[in-house]
Amino acid sequence: MEETRRFAEFLTDGVILARGGRIEYANPSSCRMLEAALPEDLVGRDLCEMVPAGRRELFKTGLERAASGFSDGPVTFDLITVLGNNVAVESRCTGYGGEDDPAVLVVWRDLQDRRRLEEQLFRSRKMDTIGRLAVGVAHEFGNLLTVIQGNVDKALERRARGDVPVEELQAIHGAMRSAGALTGQLQAFGAKQASATRTVNCNSLVFSMDSILRRIIGEDVHLVPLYRKDLWNVRADPAQIEQILMNLAVNAREAMPRGGMLSLETSNRTVTAALEEGPEVEAGDYVVLEIADTGCGMSPEVRKHLYEPYFTTKEHRAGLGLSTAYGMVVQNGGRILCRSEPGRGTAFLVFLPRAQELSPADRSAQTEAAGTPDARSILVVDDEESVVGIVSTMLRDEGFEVFCAGTAEEALTVLRERTASVRLLIADVVMPVLNGIELSRRAAEISPGLKVLLLSGYAEQTIERYGSLRKGDLLLRKPFSMADLSAAVRGALQGSPP
Repeated sequence: MEETRRFAEFLTDGVILARGGRIEYANPSSCRMLEAALPEDLVGRDLCEMVPAGRRELFKTGLERAASGFSDGPVTFDLITVLGNNVAVESRCTGYGGEDDPAVLVVWRDLQDRRRLEEQLFRSRKMDTIGRLAVGVAHEFGNLLTVIQGNVDKALERRARGDVPVEELQAIHGAMRSAGALTGQLQAFGAKQASATRTVNCNSLVFSMDSILRRIIGEDVHLVPLYRKDLWNVRADPAQIEQILMNLAVNAREAMPRGGMLSLETSNRTVTAALEEGPEVEAGDYVVLEIADTGCGMSPEVRKHLYEPYFTTKEHRAGLGLSTAYGMVVQNGGRILCRSEPGRGTAFLVFLPRAQELSPADRSAQTEAAGTPDARSILVVDDEESVVGIVSTMLRDEGFEVFCAGTAEEALTVLRERTASVRLLIADVVMPVLNGIELSRRAAEISPGLKVLLLSGYAEQTIERYGSLRKGDLLLRKPFSMADLSAAVRGALQGSPP
């Protein structure tokens, strides 16, 4: 044992010797991991108590197996330090001392540094992808700006002749919507986003991403979108679904270095208990997104490690992109399956649970609860006068009574004067002196039943710097159309997302 201790003193991994479940020896690296000043602070402690309650029985069983001579593979979990903090480790247990004096030698490897490196690698991978997007996005925006500029010039010429430039205005409107969608997709991909689930139709998501996906996969890969017309809705975070599709498209691109075909199909599927694809998907109704490529494919051995964040090979594309996609699918209540064979391509099937639709009676009841538009007064506040002008014009065209303010202080004054009549506050998140999130809190003190709709053109990560949205407050991203604003306003007044 003395020889083992001398060796363990120099290891960067933590080494623990335990008998009867209690620590008899701990090397200096264990002290560092477990935030103990001296080895004596660990000696005598119950080893199982240093494992979270949910994993305690499993860990105890591993110790007993090790003491009996069995050796299991590494297990990853969190340890509870002497100071009560959690530290992620990879643990291996082996028997020590023989049958007459059974003991267990536990080796702990600190995963904190590895996880930080994985995060850095993930960010590096994302930046590489954004770099590939840059040229295509610049080209795309160049096209959009050309459409807008050309139609503005034509509209001004027709207006000078006394004509109504309807066609040009429609073309400008379409180009602006495309530019707004492209900006939103880049924000969702470029920053960490908090989950913001709502009812969405995956056909719309896939259709809106057509251009950006083509830029990712390149001209030598043919994209084939296949839409089911009567596709069910799902409850999911649209930004995360878009990122899942982009990650899978990037991996497909890497599997087809000489070009090929990438199909993206949407479908409805009712799953029974005896699902052929695998036991991961429970019975129920699902919307399925199938992303299939004609690339090199994967062997069964590679597929076993498919979603491990630190697993990759030169021939195949399993890595952080797939582990990220897997995590996002699960976060949105879904499951992801893979079908692949060497030389025959790969297909990923993303199962997302069908959203529970409102019945016609429920929709009618919600509409009645919201009241008629002209029975609602709205306060609009933004430090950009042009935004206040267009938003108030849109709302008045919808039949709402609108009050306007250029600062948060002006908005609070209006609220104090018209507490009984204002039902909805629409405010920009980023404003000088008092931001929209803080304004919503102050406004709630004046009018407790006030509904709030916040506007922002920034990504979620930037918005978080200004505070957290109150429960029930809704967020509408700029740029938005009249239809987007109308749906968001009615959703806010009804107390639910549009």
